[in-house]
Amino acid sequence: MKKKKLLKTTIEEHLENKSKEVIKMFFILKEKIEKFDKVQDKVADPYIGYKFIGNKRPKLFVEVHPQKDRIQIHLRPLEYNDLRNKITKVPDNHKWTLNKIAYIYDEVDIDYLLPFIQQAYNDVCY
Repeated sequence: MKKKKLLKTTIEEHLENKSKEVIKMFFILKEKIEKFDKVQDKVADPYIGYKFIGNKRPKLFVEVHPQKDRIQIHLRPLEYNDLRNKITKVPDNHKWTLNKIAYIYDEVDIDYLLPFIQQAYNDVCY
């Protein structure tokens, strides 16, 4: 009998087998996102999401996908003034709600991408 793979339901499970650097960056990013007003995390199997809970229908504004040597984030489908071309668009046939992707390799990337995360946050709460 084949064992069924268990779903990731906690942040700790998402961070299993990740590098120390990725874990450190995740908690730095998490702390910065949680400073936004009325934010709540939503842990799902493929991601750790953050949603604005100040409206009747809470909406995700960013998904965080910890990977072995980097963090992938998904943002809302907005126009970002990304001068470094770090944000790419997922093809429309994927039909993803958060269809802009960026990668975080270090703390400099967190600082660069945080205003775009803030922009996605502002989009769901205003």
